[in-house]
Amino acid sequence: MIEIENMIDERQQKLRQIADHYQEKQLWKLAEECGELVQALSKHALTGDKRP
Repeated sequence: MIEIENMIDERQQKLRQIADHYQEKQLWKLAEECGELVQALSKHALTGDKRP
């Protein structure tokens, strides 16, 4: 049982390290995607165009 708990702890630690490393890049990517969404919504609202 202790081995499984150690494996889970190690995996959680690795996931935290990965998240910490990529966090800023992912936030900028999210901002970019949100911008594209706003653009598509504006286009649809103005023209009714549903194409990407």
